[in-house]
Amino acid sequence: MRSLYVVGAIGLLLSIATAFLYLSFAGTSSQSATVFVAGETFKALLTFTLVALGGALIKRAIDASLDEQRAHRSLAEQSKERQTSIIKEFVEVFSQFYSVRKLYESARRHPQMYDQRSKEYALLIKDLLKKSVDLEGRYGALKILAINHFGLLGGNLSTKNINELEKCLEDEASSFGQARYRLDLLGELYDDWRHALRDGQEIKMGDKVWENYEALLKFLVETEPPERKRTTT
Repeated sequence: MRSLYVVGAIGLLLSIATAFLYLSFAGTSSQSATVFVAGETFKALLTFTLVALGGALIKRAIDASLDEQRAHRSLAEQSKERQTSIIKEFVEVFSQFYSVRKLYESARRHPQMYDQRSKEYALLIKDLLKKSVDLEGRYGALKILAINHFGLLGGNLSTKNINELEKCLEDEASSFGQARYRLDLLGELYDDWRHALRDGQEIKMGDKVWENYEALLKFLVETEPPERKRTTT
């Protein structure tokens, strides 16, 4: 690239020198051969200079276009990697929450295995509560990542009423809006699981959790964020 500019610059200087020589002899009747040679040389050098400089400009434009395409591909690849990480964490959090629920319900419904008045049962509940709190923390961080990645509405990230969220979900037509409400709703359902575990109650939100988990997983897998759509068009 730089060599083309150098060649072009040299050609331009030679063209100017040849033009000066041509003009010096053009007004005289003698040295017609010199005038002819100088004129033809000037034309050749000027053509060569224009071709060299034009080639340099075209190469620069092509290189800039290729750099832009590479940058777009890099952004798209980073976006895909981030989306894959979000999906993996989403599945992992659900899987561990489900394991907590299964273990808790098994221990609660089978006193022959766990005496609910025993120290062992109390330690089990304590461990499950701790694990649930950790998982809720991970889910909160995951929710913010998903909101930012897919360009979902931010809004209030604090505790919300489950019935109100379900009503908002019914009234929402956009898939992106539904995903935002489902993220909040699933978080509140996880919170209810933890409350039931803490209070020794049955976990009753299993169907709702499954429904929102499956819908969200489908959205996370199949949806491209607006940012990636812009870089690929």
